Amino acid sequence: MTKNNRKNKGLQHKKQTADKSQNAVIEPTQNPISSEQDEVQIQPSEIHKPQVLLGVMNVDLYERLLKPAFVCYAQQQNDEPLRQLVESIVTSIALSEDQEKYRKINDISQRYLYYLERVSNDSVKKWDLIVSQGMCQYWRTQIFMMLIRNSADIFNLLLPEHQESDLPVFCCEQQQFLNGIDEILKSSLNHHSVIKEGTDCSILYDFSRGISYPWLGYDPEIIFNSQGELPEDSDKLANTFALMSENIVNELKPSLIKQIENTLFIDLIYTQFKKIYEDLCQAFEPDEPIPDEMIEMLNQRIRFDQNYQKGFDTLIHGQVIDQKLHRSSRLDIQSLNTFGSIFNIFRYASENHLGVYLFYC
Repeated sequence: MTKNNRKNKGLQHKKQTADKSQNAVIEPTQNPISSEQDEVQIQPSEIHKPQVLLGVMNVDLYERLLKPAFVCYAQQQNDEPLRQLVESIVTSIALSEDQEKYRKINDISQRYLYYLERVSNDSVKKWDLIVSQGMCQYWRTQIFMMLIRNSADIFNLLLPEHQESDLPVFCCEQQQFLNGIDEILKSSLNHHSVIKEGTDCSILYDFSRGISYPWLGYDPEIIFNSQGELPEDSDKLANTFALMSENIVNELKPSLIKQIENTLFIDLIYTQFKKIYEDLCQAFEPDEPIPDEMIEMLNQRIRFDQNYQKGFDTLIHGQVIDQKLHRSSRLDIQSLNTFGSIFNIFRYASENHLGVYLFYC
């Protein structure tokens, strides 16, 4: 009898300790992607450098399971659909056989639910209410970001069928990301102006600046309480979050491959066929895109040499170019490699029937 009492007291103490730890107010870190710190190690000197994250997700499942909560809060500031969604996630984690795998998701979810409850509590003092509202806003933002970045895990928790969870994510500094996009779109003769109008890759340019295809249906700045900023010398940022559907990705992929080929082809002409390059400069303005008909005609006379063909194959497979394609090449290797990583995300998305998302953070 005594042994049972001790056992019951031990269980009761364990339960009280768990309840206290769950209700404890834990100060959040300043890093808006703190839930991934164990996976993405950010050095102290890099903390304040604006980043871009590019990843893939199942847009159909997003539309069905996640988007209603996004739209409801963005348009009505109504937490109820989001609260119900998060409670379903927490319940699924509790029933999961591998709770440690979802520890970070559970931690963010529990904090959001805790502060949401405090905000809804009429007995909370005014000062505590103000603090709780700020904390609730912070963790609500973390929830929205988590639902996108960890969408595969979320879908696995909410659905009976298994979703592939080891999805690629590319992260780099904002300026490096923009340099990679712009480098491959500098297909003019002078290789200074980014050509976006009148090309199939104008969608890529707009997407890189935060325009979704199709339109999200809500203002992402309300959802994500965005803090990301573009460098001063870049174009104006439309939004700090953008999403591209699977259909648009599939339509864009061949255009991206063609754009890579054209950019390298013009550089080849510049470095090794000076007379043809000078004739082109007489026929076209320096910042004018060369018509496809002219490119096709030139392709009948000029072929990639070994270095340029290797560079092309390397880029479309998301690998690293380790040296200049030609000693006179105007192409920046770091920017080309950045675009290779960007293209690798689009290629994976297209091959696996997924969409692509982008975060400025």
